[in-house]
Amino acid sequence: MRISLGYDRHRLVPDASGMVKVAGESVCCGFAVVAHSDGDVVFHAVSDALASVFLNRTIGELFPDDDEQWRDRDSSYFLERTYSLCGCPPIESADVVVVSDQVMLRGRTEAMRSNIARILGLETGRISMKGRRKEDDGVSPAIECFCTILFA
Repeated sequence: MRISLGYDRHRLVPDASGMVKVAGESVCCGFAVVAHSDGDVVFHAVSDALASVFLNRTIGELFPDDDEQWRDRDSSYFLERTYSLCGCPPIESADVVVVSDQVMLRGRTEAMRSNIARILGLETGRISMKGRRKEDDGVSPAIECFCTILFA
């Protein structure tokens, strides 16, 4: 049995028409993510969990943010590509926690779980996802994600 933990974090900046991508879904929140790609912290964290346990690398090593070919790239590409490179055993389950005071997931997690499951070839029921708040700890606005994956 293997277990892996992935993590990603991006700063947020005020933007009146701001949309943030979360697990492939656009969430209107009045902020924009500061990132080289589309900044989808969920797809980045899941990719990071896979890359670390099977490739002994990070998503930043696979898709460096100083490489222009990744600029504004849809992060589903990173997850699809990382998963295909890993050749990992079947995934038993994945637990995803998104942390942000600015980006609310309420009512959207089913679609997000479905997007992750589709890319990983899993039943949606094998993905759990929840949002949490930091309750304004005084640091700059951000969105972060923790992902734990259990492999069969």
